[in-house]
Amino acid sequence: MITLLDGRIELEPAPLRGDADDPVEVAFVGHLPAGVVVRPERLSRTALERLDLLGFAHVTRILRGEAVADAAAVTRDAAVVRRTTRLEQLPLLIDTIRSFYDLFPDAESVPLASMASAAFGQPLAGITAWLPRALEDFFLAGGRRAWVVLVDEHEDPEALLPPLGGNPLIAPMRELRGLTLAAALPAIGLLAAPDLERQSIPTGLSDVARVRLPNPPPRFLPCHGGDDGEAPVERGGGVTAKPLAAPRWSLQLARIAGFLQRHRPDVQFLTSVPLSWDASSATPGLDPLALAWFADATREDRLGVACARIQVVGPCLRSPRYRLGSPSGLLAGVISAHARRHGAWRSVAGRALPGDALPYPALSSARLLPLRAGGIGVLTARAQAMMLDDERVLAPSYADSGEIVRFIGWLHRRLERLGERLVFLVDPADPRPLLALEALGNDLHARGALR
Repeated sequence: MITLLDGRIELEPAPLRGDADDPVEVAFVGHLPAGVVVRPERLSRTALERLDLLGFAHVTRILRGEAVADAAAVTRDAAVVRRTTRLEQLPLLIDTIRSFYDLFPDAESVPLASMASAAFGQPLAGITAWLPRALEDFFLAGGRRAWVVLVDEHEDPEALLPPLGGNPLIAPMRELRGLTLAAALPAIGLLAAPDLERQSIPTGLSDVARVRLPNPPPRFLPCHGGDDGEAPVERGGGVTAKPLAAPRWSLQLARIAGFLQRHRPDVQFLTSVPLSWDASSATPGLDPLALAWFADATREDRLGVACARIQVVGPCLRSPRYRLGSPSGLLAGVISAHARRHGAWRSVAGRALPGDALPYPALSSARLLPLRAGGIGVLTARAQAMMLDDERVLAPSYADSGEIVRFIGWLHRRLERLGERLVFLVDPADPRPLLALEALGNDLHARGALR
C-alpha cells in the first residue's frame, strides 16, 4: 500500500514471496526510450532495500525525499539526479511484469527517438525497445524475479558495453554502467541484452508483403493452352531493395565474452543469431556472416574458451504481441524456473516452451543441420508448440552443453558463498569445513547432479 502526498491510497503490486534467491538469477540490460513515463515513487519496498544493500543508499535517499547531508552533495550533480528520477543505470529488482509496467506504464508503446524517423527505422525489428517484451516472456515462462538495468537510448554505446581492459568490478557499484553493473550483481547466473540484439538487425530489413491477387473470372479456353494475348502474372512481392550492412555486433559479442571470462566466469550470456537479407529466398534469414563468425570464434584459442559462456539461440521470435523479438527472455525464464524446481544442472531442451511466440524466420531441415553443428541452439515449432532442440555452446572444448556450463557457474557461486562463511575458521581441527563440503557433495549426488 502506498500513501500519496494528496492523501490517496493506492495498492502496490505485491512481489512474490518465496524462499531464498533463485539458483540461477537473471539480469537484463536494455534501452529506456526518452519519452517513457517513469514513476519512481512506485518502486517496491523490496527493490529499495536491495538498492541499499548494494551500495545505492544515496539513490534511495533521493527517491524517498530524505534531506540528509551526504545526499545534498549528490543532488548538486544534475546528471545523477536525472538518472535517479529516471531509474537509469540502477540494478532494479523486478518481481512481476505488472510491477515493471507500474514503474514504466507506456514502456511497450513509446518509440525510441532514434527509430522514430522513417529514414532510420527498422521495419522488421520495430521502433520500440525489446526489453519490455523480453521481460513479458521471462515472467510468462515462470521466471520469479529479474534484475533490470536501464540505459538511456541517447547515451554513448560504451554505457551499455563492458570496458576493454582493467577490472571494473573493483570500483563501487554506483560508478558502474550497463552490462558491467549487471555483471557486478553477485547472485546472477544469466545475462541478456535484448536491445543489443535489436541493434544487430540491419536498418531497412523488412518482410516481403504477401500479395493476394483476385481470381480471374472463369471462362472456356482451348485445351492447347491459355490466351496468347495474356502475359504471365507475377505473384511475387515485387522488387525489394537489399538493406544496408549490419552493425559490428561481432566486436561487441567478443568484448562481452572476454569480459565474462576474466571477471565473471560463472555467468552465461544469452543472445540470438543476427538476421540479414537472404537473396536466394528473397526473404529475411540468418546472417551467413554471423554463422561464419560463430564457427571461426570456436576455433580460435583466444576466443574459444570465452565463447563457452555465450549461449546462442536461433532464430528470433515472432508473436501476436510483437513483430520480432529476442528469444533470450523466454529462454531465461524457462531456465530460471526449471533450475528452481529441478536444479541448475537440468537441461530445458526438448520441452515445450510456453507462450504464443514462434520462431522467425522459419527454417528448413537442411538449414538446421549446420546450425546444430556450429554450436547454436535451434528453436523449432511442431504442431504450434515451440521447443529448443539442445542447449549448445560455441566452444565444446570447454563443455559440450549449456547446462554443464550453467552448473559449473552455479557451483562456483555456491562454493564462494560457502567459503565466505568458513573464512574465519582457522582451527585445523575444526570439522565444520569438511562437514559442509561433504553435505554439499552428498546433496548434489542425491539429486543426480554428479552423473
